[in-house]
Formats: sequence, structure tokens, C-alpha cells
Amino acid sequence: MTRRSSIFAACVVTVAMLVFRCTNLAGGGGTEWEAKITGHAVYDGSGLPATGARVVLCPERFLRDTSVAPDSTVAPALRETVTDKNGFFSVDRLEPGTFSIEVNNEQSWASRLKCEISEHDAMVAITCTLKPTGRISGSLAFPAGNRCISYIQVYGLDRVTRTAPGGTFSLSDIPEGIYTLRILPSQPEYLSQDVAAVAVSTSAETDLGALTVSLNGDAWSYNRRIYLNTTPSGADVAGDVVGFPVLIRLTRDNFDFTEAQVDGRDIRFTNATGTLLPYEIEWWDSLNKVAEIWVKADTVRGGKSSQSLTMYWGNANAFDGSNGAKVFDTASGFAGVWHLNETAGMLARDASHRGFTGTYRGGLPRGVPGPSGICQNIMRPDTDYIDMGNVLNPGMKNFSFGVWIKRAVLGTQQAIIAKSNGDNPSASYGYLLNFDNDNIAHLYMATGNTKWGGDSTFDVKTDLAITDSTTWHYMFVVIDRSDNALCKMYLDGIDRTGAKGGNVTHISAVSNALNFHIGTESDNNCSFSGAIGDVTVAFTVRSADWVKLCYMNQKEQDALVKW
Repeated sequence: MTRRSSIFAACVVTVAMLVFRCTNLAGGGGTEWEAKITGHAVYDGSGLPATGARVVLCPERFLRDTSVAPDSTVAPALRETVTDKNGFFSVDRLEPGTFSIEVNNEQSWASRLKCEISEHDAMVAITCTLKPTGRISGSLAFPAGNRCISYIQVYGLDRVTRTAPGGTFSLSDIPEGIYTLRILPSQPEYLSQDVAAVAVSTSAETDLGALTVSLNGDAWSYNRRIYLNTTPSGADVAGDVVGFPVLIRLTRDNFDFTEAQVDGRDIRFTNATGTLLPYEIEWWDSLNKVAEIWVKADTVRGGKSSQSLTMYWGNANAFDGSNGAKVFDTASGFAGVWHLNETAGMLARDASHRGFTGTYRGGLPRGVPGPSGICQNIMRPDTDYIDMGNVLNPGMKNFSFGVWIKRAVLGTQQAIIAKSNGDNPSASYGYLLNFDNDNIAHLYMATGNTKWGGDSTFDVKTDLAITDSTTWHYMFVVIDRSDNALCKMYLDGIDRTGAKGGNVTHISAVSNALNFHIGTESDNNCSFSGAIGDVTVAFTVRSADWVKLCYMNQKEQDALVKW
């Protein structure tokens, strides 16, 4: 949230006159429970009178009706007048209370102050200094892609707006001051809430960023806590991991599918404070009673067993809240996420915000069970692969990628992930993750030399070859362009970095015009033989805790999520 220091417009008559308590100039003589406010409005700097300005007086906690039509009826507690040619105005017959007074020339100059009238006041006088107005903007972060229209009101001002289709909103012509906003979602599944201490400065915009919303738990019939265990008895991760997509598996043993809608559209998740969390339903099969759901946790705490998420379900009126782009988003560094869970059609869907849809080639899709749902079985070398097109050029960025694999053929060169054609080293080589004839994994990258192993090349080997064809393994590579020593290759969540040839910090931009392939090189040579699933690419450096948490959560026997 952008905050700028500001104060309410001056309420100036005597030295003792404060913004929250205006001075009583004349005592007695008034009717019981009635008082009068007189004011003088001038422009900041020039001191000239603000002629013909709109004056609106209302209770301090007044909220504008959510109807935004120009001719809509406002609450009867709102009082209006205009300044005369000398900038003077008056409002009478006021009962005791705290009032908000706005003077606005409707040409982007305004003043707002608060004034308290006690039962002893007969008349108070104020001077309002008009300054250029400001603006409030922001958005509401609904996990379902901002499909819920919401109203935004301002306490003590005659203002209301509603969110655009993308969830953004803007309130213009706001006098300098500090405000509290009221967020009023149009759907009963979300709670209304206040946003306090919103500071508006003259001639400036206050950007509130993405505001979170809270779930109205009463709209759901069922809820249950899901615990995340990162102690040695669980995932055994010591450090905190921020913005992590937690895989939640539902089965007949931990969930009654008859209580939810048939496609799971009424599933929701919140953190410990009740804030809604983005989620994506990767797979929902109510017939066979199995589902896989990715939930973006704001922070997974290391070494804890008491942290939890809450899952809600059982709402016949709920719309589909699944949105992968909110889970695998820019803030978390994701550049591409392919679950590879398709069983029909030709498209391999990218769950990330980038939307890089790939194309299945050969006999794919050929779905088989994997550790986190359906994966693809590559059976025909040089024919079966997934073509993503010319995407994912890291350039000079750091990057990380992970993939689940189960080998079927051993002892041959096999490409797993490639944006290269396997030719000799060059500045436009791109990158390649593969197995050699000895079943050792390598990563090759662009180089300024003409032979592998020379300076400006990068070759990481694991110190443990994958020589079985019965077990799923999780491979993860991290490239840190700032420090060659921090480049890592992980196997099943453990750092297995072996020999390094050359220095990655010397490598020029890693990019070329070749297509990004999964399961073969870009010229369709050295194809992988076996099953592949859940390929993730990120233009950031993933920590060792992130990598281990991925493995411990996604492996067949989940060690993170506890019911």
C-alpha cells in the first residue's frame, strides 16, 4: 500500500480550534438539540473565496448508497448547500454529533474536515481551505479471477464506486485527508470489510495494491482444518517458504465427495486469519472419489506442525473458484507450469499466468498415474513429445525448473527438457537437461566456447545415477547467474550437485529461436523413454527448502499435509 502523509483540511477560526472539535462561537439562544454551522471557503495559496462550491455535510460514519446512478436517492442524513459569491455557507437545524464536511468546487479542488457539535453548541464557524484533490486506486484479489463485483464506499464522503471486470477500482476527486474505506462484495459468500488509514495527498494517487477478501464461512455447510507439518516428523524443512503451492489430495478416506458439488466448484481455502487463498483444481473425479488441488499458501513455516489451512465446501450457489494463474503467478516467479494431466485432445495446458499452451505430438496424450495425478507416458522415441513453441528464453535471468520422471529405458542418451538441438557448444545453444549413457543427469547451457567443459560452459552431474525403471523421481535444477557455486541439481529433494565445468557467471544471454520441448531435443533427437509429469519453470532462484518441500509434498506418500 502506498501511503503519503497528510492531514485533514484546516478548521481555522481561533488557535484553540481543532480538526475534531470546532469552536463554539455563541452559546445559548438556540432551540434545544439544534445548532448551526457557518463556514467560509477559500483557495489554498491565493486565499480567494471558493464561489459556488458544493458543500456536503453528513455524519462521520455516513456511507453513500451503493447505487451509482446520478439521480439515485441518498441517505436522508446527508445535507447539502453551496457557497455564495464570497465563499460563505451555512447549515442549520443540526443535532449533536460528529460530522464530516466536504467543500468541493467540482473542478478538482476540495477540502474535508470533521467537526463535533455538543448539546451545548448553538453555532460553530469554520474556514475551509480548498486544495487540489487526490485519487484512491486498487484491486480486490478474489481467487476466482475477480469475478465478484464489489462496491467501495468512503466513510464520511458522498462517494461510492464498484470494481471493473478485472477487479480494479478507482475513487477520484478525493480531498486531502485520511480515510476508511468500506468493501462490500455483491456475493454473500464474501464478507464486507473496512480498510483503515488510507492517506490521500493533494494532487497524488494512493495505490492500495491488491486487497485481500475474507470468506463468509456461514455460507458453507462444511469446513475442516488441514495441517502442514514441516518438523522432522513431517516434511523436515527448517526455513520459511513464501508463496508456495501446496498440493492437497482428496480421497474417499479423507473427504465425502457427496457433500460438495459434482465438479468441486464450491471448494474454498483460507489461511489462519480467514483470508481467501488462490487455488487450482487440477483433477476432480467425484465418481472415483479422488481430487488433486493446488493451494497457494502465503507462507509455509519451517519447523512447525500446528500451522493450518481451512477448507470449506457445501455451497450450492458457489461459482467455480479454481484459477491456476493466481496460484502459479508472477509474484512467485513462475514462467510455465504443465501438469501434463490431459487424457484427450492435442493441447498441453499451461497452468501459470503465462498461458504457454503446448501441443502433444506422436501418440500423446497417453495418460498414466503419477505421484500427483495423471502424467504422460512417452513410449515411441523421437515421436512422442510435447512442443511448447519458441518460449522460455531466460536471457540473463536466473532460472529454475523441476520435473517428475520415471524411466523406462536405461543406458542411452535421453533428453528430458530441452531448448537446444544437441549440436556443438555455442552462444545460442540454449539449455538441455538429459541423461548420458551412464544414466547420469546433466544440464548443458549456452557457452562462448566450442567444446564442453571449457570456460563459460556449465555441466552439472548428479553423484547418484538413476538406474531404476520402477520409481518416480523428482529432478530440480537451479541456475544462479550471480554465483556459480550456488547453481544446484537436486534429486528427490536432496542436493546432488556433482562436477561443474566452467563458470555460469561468464555465460551470455541464454536464448535462441528453437522450440521448447519436453521429452526430446528441439530437433527431436535423443528422446526420453518413460513417464513425465508436472514440469515447472521459474525465472528465479528456488531455495533448497522450496525444492525439498516440493518433493516431500508431491511424492506418493505426502509428508507435508496432515489431516
